[in-house]
Amino acid sequence: MAEADDCVSVVNAETSSAVFWPEDPRTVMVQSMSFVVEGREDYTFDLSGDVSSLEDQSFIMKEGTAYNIRINFCVQREIASGLRLRITTARKGINVDKQSYMVGCYGPKGEVQTYLTPVAEAPSGMIARGSYKMTCSFLDDDKKMHLRWSFRMDVKKDWE
Repeated sequence: MAEADDCVSVVNAETSSAVFWPEDPRTVMVQSMSFVVEGREDYTFDLSGDVSSLEDQSFIMKEGTAYNIRINFCVQREIASGLRLRITTARKGINVDKQSYMVGCYGPKGEVQTYLTPVAEAPSGMIARGSYKMTCSFLDDDKKMHLRWSFRMDVKKDWE
């Protein structure tokens, strides 16, 4: 996919839709997801390509740390209404948490758009330490799944 800075707008007069990447038939293209922790470098997952390899990736989160999640995405062709980010967290195969964030409605735009979640906190305590599988879905109010991906978060006593 072309970078957002390199996009060329093609406006279809019949449908009044904007097509910025004609070779890509998708309406919503999720580019990346980042864990934002104050005072630390963001941990970013590239979601612009094949996301199946992300299941093998993990990152370390210090227990009790406050963080935000930033999603970068592009919209083309038509308005994407009711975009929602859902995150299901499982430990040892058992779902332990579900979060759903209303991202909003976005019109076609030839640049990357960003959504930052409210602050969340990593689990804390000796029992909460361990590996968590997080499954994320980016969908709209028509229940159309734009992207689904999984990765692991390892909650540890410290960053190392």
